[in-house]
Amino acid sequence: MFGCKRTLPVIAYHHVAPDREITPGIFEAHLRHFSEKGYKFLSGHDLLDFLGGKARPGKAVMITFDDGYADNWVYAFPLIRKYRAKALIFLPTSYIQNSENVRPTSEEGGGISDTIKNERGAEGFLTWGEARKMSESGFIEFGSHTVSHKDFKKENEYRTGIGYELSESKKVIEDALGKECYQMAWPWGYYKKEWLKSLENCGYKLAYLYSPGPNSEGSDPFLVYRSAARASGCFLRKFRLYENYYFMFLYKRIHGIDARIKRKLKSLFGRLF
Repeated sequence: MFGCKRTLPVIAYHHVAPDREITPGIFEAHLRHFSEKGYKFLSGHDLLDFLGGKARPGKAVMITFDDGYADNWVYAFPLIRKYRAKALIFLPTSYIQNSENVRPTSEEGGGISDTIKNERGAEGFLTWGEARKMSESGFIEFGSHTVSHKDFKKENEYRTGIGYELSESKKVIEDALGKECYQMAWPWGYYKKEWLKSLENCGYKLAYLYSPGPNSEGSDPFLVYRSAARASGCFLRKFRLYENYYFMFLYKRIHGIDARIKRKLKSLFGRLF
């Protein structure tokens, strides 16, 4: 019985591009693996049902992307459509290009020559035209990644307040795509506990972290754990561990412990670290 409790794995991607860790070939290998092994690709509503005890999916996985990069359209979307998967993309709305332009996908001979150099430039992000195409396909949902995508731990607090960041990004996405925006992911995975009430006030139903942990029946929908996608073969070979509640519970406890120790030592001994 000890090893049988299940959790729902939610995987976080950023880029899918030839010059990134997750290349189109690796991303396709992930999707092929999940498809051939009988995994069901879940939507946000599926996740809500699972957390609320309304549904008990068998083998299931949820695919998410942060930041709304252009390569999500050019390289990732054709593969998602090919495998009839589902995915969720979180948009920092001030970065999305206010354009109806739709670039050719990799299927159509399109490509991006340097996603690293152009990452933060306007051309590095999706256009609203591309987002609409993906939304209309039925394979992609969109959620908020706030307006400004600010790392409030390294910078000052959100200048306009967290309420604005949540409500404005939600409104922009709904106005642009004509669908409810009920999900969000915290930029950099950082948040404050007092902000969780703002999620409810703004009408969100799900909020995602950027750290591993168990998502099981009865879990808080405003604290959905996500594991980072990896290019190594171990990621797929050991993926069943991501479905085991007890493994993910322990993983949550030890994840990043080396970095926490280093920060503590640095605070104690300063320049030695």
